[in-house]
Amino acid sequence: MRLYIKEIIHSTIFCIMFCFSIQTFAQNIQFQKLYYSKAFTPGIKNSYTNFYDVESFSDGGFVTLGFLTDTFNRSEGIITKYDCLGNPIWSKGLGPSGSPTNTNMGIVEADSGDVVFTFSLGTGFFQASILCGRISAAGKVKWMRRIGNNLEFGRDIVMTRDSGFVVVGSTGSYGSDRIADDLYMFKLDRNGNILWTKTFGNPSGTYDEAYVVKTDSEDNLIITGRCIADSTFQAFILKASPLGVPLYFKTYGYHNQRTNAFDLVVDSEDNYLITGFTTILEENHQSSEYDVFLIKTDSALNTYFTNIYEVSVGSDAGSIGEGLAVLADGSYAIGVSTFAFTAHGASGPNSPNKNALYIINQDGSIKNAFIYNMKGSQYTRVRRSAIGGVILSGFSTAYASNVAFQGLIIKTDDQFLSGCHDIDVTFELSRYQPNWTIADFTYQTNTGQKTLAYTNYKDTSILFRTECASTLNLNPLIDGPKQACPNTTVHFKDFSTGDSLAKHIWSIGNDVFEKKGDVDYIFTNPGTYKITKIMQYGCISVPYEHIIVISPYQIGRISATLCAGKPFTFNGRELFSAGIYSDTIKLNNSCDSIIILTLSSNSFTNLGTLYDTITCGSSKSQFGLNYSTKGNYFINIKNQDGCDSIIGTIQVAAFANRVENPSICSGDSYLLNGKEYRKEGIFVDTIRSNSCDEIVTINLKVIIPFVQLNKPDTLFCNQPIFRHGVKIDKPGRSSLIKVPSPSGCDSVFSYNVIIFNCEDCVLVPNIFTPENNDDLNNVFRPIKPKDCPAELIRISFNVYNRWGLKVYESNDLSLPGWNGRYKDTPAPMESYIYHLNYDLKFGDDANAVLRNISKKGSVTLIR
Repeated sequence: MRLYIKEIIHSTIFCIMFCFSIQTFAQNIQFQKLYYSKAFTPGIKNSYTNFYDVESFSDGGFVTLGFLTDTFNRSEGIITKYDCLGNPIWSKGLGPSGSPTNTNMGIVEADSGDVVFTFSLGTGFFQASILCGRISAAGKVKWMRRIGNNLEFGRDIVMTRDSGFVVVGSTGSYGSDRIADDLYMFKLDRNGNILWTKTFGNPSGTYDEAYVVKTDSEDNLIITGRCIADSTFQAFILKASPLGVPLYFKTYGYHNQRTNAFDLVVDSEDNYLITGFTTILEENHQSSEYDVFLIKTDSALNTYFTNIYEVSVGSDAGSIGEGLAVLADGSYAIGVSTFAFTAHGASGPNSPNKNALYIINQDGSIKNAFIYNMKGSQYTRVRRSAIGGVILSGFSTAYASNVAFQGLIIKTDDQFLSGCHDIDVTFELSRYQPNWTIADFTYQTNTGQKTLAYTNYKDTSILFRTECASTLNLNPLIDGPKQACPNTTVHFKDFSTGDSLAKHIWSIGNDVFEKKGDVDYIFTNPGTYKITKIMQYGCISVPYEHIIVISPYQIGRISATLCAGKPFTFNGRELFSAGIYSDTIKLNNSCDSIIILTLSSNSFTNLGTLYDTITCGSSKSQFGLNYSTKGNYFINIKNQDGCDSIIGTIQVAAFANRVENPSICSGDSYLLNGKEYRKEGIFVDTIRSNSCDEIVTINLKVIIPFVQLNKPDTLFCNQPIFRHGVKIDKPGRSSLIKVPSPSGCDSVFSYNVIIFNCEDCVLVPNIFTPENNDDLNNVFRPIKPKDCPAELIRISFNVYNRWGLKVYESNDLSLPGWNGRYKDTPAPMESYIYHLNYDLKFGDDANAVLRNISKKGSVTLIR
């Protein structure tokens, strides 16, 4: 037996407070709009438009994802971005695709307002592949990828901290078997490349499918959907690490009952909430009177509550929780597709279907409930709007003769009213808290993927019709002067009226700021300024402009000199120090004139004694004084104001320059102006007179005589030598020789002389052995030894046989010699006669001695 706890709200006090609060809240953007590819025409077959998902964006707009179906039942996916008023900005056709399973799709806002989505490209019922894509805020496709083998579904997507994305859904290709689906999860980088994949499920035909993925504050992945547990479908919550590793995996349901989860949120405290439908309050899983549930857990999947919400007025009928959002006050909004609330039913085809919204407090109690039309509406997704209220999406036949589906967007204000077809059904809804079975889920895991680039998309468009829409009251209006002066406070009066939640933005010069009410502003520079007051709500901005001219000051500038010891009078003020002063002259009907005085000090100045020089016979001018002789000259100069003076003394020296270049011998002195100078150098002396001093520069050069004593020298062959014109003919130390020089300082020389005997040092062999194969003594020639001090300068060398025949002759100083042949024929072995005559030179060129020597002898040729 199951335990039921029923809560029905009937409170007159609550109604009074609620109705009063509606009166006091400011108006938000409200509308109900229908979207289609072609306007509905009664009596013929019309095209269909179905929205399966919506996502609110930070700019106040939103994005939808769904299908367009033409009159030949050909369907294609379509994704559309809208502004905050629901006007389409761009649409992309995603290529042919049926609705393979009437379940979730996913949209997420990425950095720079990019739209990233996951969509199931269907080729048949329960046959599809996953399409993921990224489109810029302006509608430019950055990438699209097709993933899977025609048995994969991508039902939701979330952006992770690293700017990547995680997609969840189901796979029939990569799981535990190919009979039924397993949960499928994979990670994409920001460019759509797969980083990893994971599957979770069980074989033997169990269907395990993920519908939603979100992240918590630690970037963990929180996933919900349905799986087979205890023989029937049950909802689950899977908490996985950022790498997809399961941390907790629990199922929620009851034996022989059916429970499906279709949406999930993570609140600001990292609590997890899921919604969908369940038959727990009914007889068994086959019941069609299923009800909306809301389960709330902490981050460790410990349960806070497991509530079921059932309509208590009218007939019991099925309701499904299709969407879930966390509101600004921390409460929860559930988008509901329902056959219930039959007290508000209407006749006709598809009449029971309604869009509903449940607002649930954080403790699970009911806060509000609304329905927005009474027939033909379903797949109600809900998202919190960035500009207040919520956005509901789905599709409906209510406004197309109950036969043609049209996309439906409902934008509410903060009181969840859209402006038309709004019915408060809070008191028709009850909360139940029956027993649930919560268990850990066991599973098998696997991996797998197949990826292809996808280009079968195109630009398209979508039309819309407004069923109702609020008119925002934004009326900016300011008033202020048309002209003002610089550096004065200008007051602008704000008469703006309209929505109290609108932003009030001022733009003045380079300053942009937000302020509601009057503004005081100081303009520092002249010019023409445009003052813009903007009232802004969401994507709506209404400006109001006001022009003001800041007139320039009339500025006069004067300069003056402050005399020493006297004040300066400026516009009635006495000034005693130098500086910059200003004063204002008030003028009627104009900006003031400003006089700026630059007052400089030119006090009494004493230059003291200055020194200057002139050359004798010349003159110079300085400080108004002319001087041509030496002496003291006095300065006395007055400025143009006649109040300041400059005094001082110029001490002038007059001189003439003279240069002397004397030379003295070492040991002598040079005398000038009574002073002796003996050392070489540059000296300066002054010869003073009454009118002009003479400055003498002495460049004194001291000449040192050249002395060379005991210089070695030689007497060759007893021949005398002459040095510096003096004859030397004896060995030993010579007497001193003085040699006059141009400088007048004599040089001194002496020589240490030795005698060298000129002996013959040329040798002649007496035998030679040519051509006997020993390569020795092959040539007959005279020999001059290396230690011979003489130089051979001439030679005559002749060889004769015993009959007096000349067989060889040579004058070659290199002494090549006779090779023992005569007319290239070997000469006979015998004795030969040689004649030698040669000259030897002894000594250097200046004192050379030549000796002529003759020799005769015999030489024996042996072979």
